Amino acid sequence: MKAYPYGSTAAVRGHVLVALGVLKVATAEQIHRLTVPGHKDNKVFRNVLLDLSRHGLTVSGAVRATGTSCGG
Repeated sequence: MKAYPYGSTAAVRGHVLVALGVLKVATAEQIHRLTVPGHKDNKVFRNVLLDLSRHGLTVSGAVRATGTSCGG
């Protein structure tokens, strides 16, 4: 089994982890705009978040105490 089945690269995972270190909570779109605003879409960042989630480093689709979604 591949360690990162969604195909994320170490460089992009590093960018995402740095952004999350500052923001703590962010959507793939927010990370995309912050780290590589010129990139065509946020699919790369969604895949990175999925790969990091498999390693217990991120949580996807969190829900606030109010019951509304934090993710996008």
